[in-house]
Amino acid sequence: MRFSTILESAALSAIVTFGAFCAEAASGTAWGRADATYELEPAGHCAAPPSYSNRTFSQSVTRTKNGWEISVTSSPSPVSTGLEPNLDWSSPALKAIDPPYLAAVRSALAPCRTQEEAILRLGLALRSLTRYAAKPGFDESPEEVSRRRVASCMGITKVAAVFLEEAFHLPCRTVIGIKAPPGSDGEVLSGGALHAWLEIGLGTKGRLFFDPWFSFGWVPESYIVLKTGGGFAPGDFAALAGARLSVKWRKDRIFYLPAENAETLVWAAGSPRAGGRAVITGKALYMDESPVSGTAFIEDSGGRVAAPLWNGNFCFRDLAPGSYDLSVESGGEPIWRGAVMAGALDIRELVVYSRREGGR
Repeated sequence: MRFSTILESAALSAIVTFGAFCAEAASGTAWGRADATYELEPAGHCAAPPSYSNRTFSQSVTRTKNGWEISVTSSPSPVSTGLEPNLDWSSPALKAIDPPYLAAVRSALAPCRTQEEAILRLGLALRSLTRYAAKPGFDESPEEVSRRRVASCMGITKVAAVFLEEAFHLPCRTVIGIKAPPGSDGEVLSGGALHAWLEIGLGTKGRLFFDPWFSFGWVPESYIVLKTGGGFAPGDFAALAGARLSVKWRKDRIFYLPAENAETLVWAAGSPRAGGRAVITGKALYMDESPVSGTAFIEDSGGRVAAPLWNGNFCFRDLAPGSYDLSVESGGEPIWRGAVMAGALDIRELVVYSRREGGR
């Protein structure tokens, strides 16, 4: 069986979706479950991280001799409120946003028919309009971020909160946390280790997370919650600089279906759809569950197509039914090869392991 033209163009689109910049941007879909347990050892006195849970995320904390053991579960799943957006643009806080920036967001949200679609499009609009900088060098008020179109995690979260609270009339709280390292060797936290995102309240549907830089409806198991509410001041958690964070255990089974023919800017919790042809999506991991860096390949008698791994993830879509050879290379050397059958409308989820340790 030879690759069709549709397959070649679709598989090649996986390269740009997970890697290089595209002119158009869209959201991808994430589903599944991931669990992790961390050991956090502060260098000095510090408040304990909280136990926490919402629709798609839970965190439990246990005191240990030298700090805390933190267990996290992430299980992205779709949410539907059944409500229309009913957006309100009359707020003085919204009128203080830079007019072209505000106009672009309003235009992006205008076609939305549901509340959840509008929140997702808000994330896409903010990502498209705003460039990331770890330390922008100015007061990251919503007005200045919208005018300069540059923001850190804190700045874009402030802007998102203004739109959610004022236009959507949805309650939201700031979340301050840590993004854990991918491996098991541990990491000493520096002053810039903290990350900010939002918790949104959806009434009877409960609470969910929204990180404008990454995801809507969920965050991965690499996020650790330190504080919810109370603004962006880190408080006692500023003392975590110098603390050691290590991964005791991790199991990642979250799968990704990227946007088609566009750069994926935001990953939404959802249910995957093959869209008429088969999809093969998966992840390449080391034995400690950390992601492999390298390239995935799919081939049959008609040829071979490559897609760079994104955090260990790969995806080939729009496949005709049949048998395919898949392989993964890291550092120019093969680490895994296997055959996969794909039927019509199948979404095949694969997890492949390298017996190397952390890339060695």
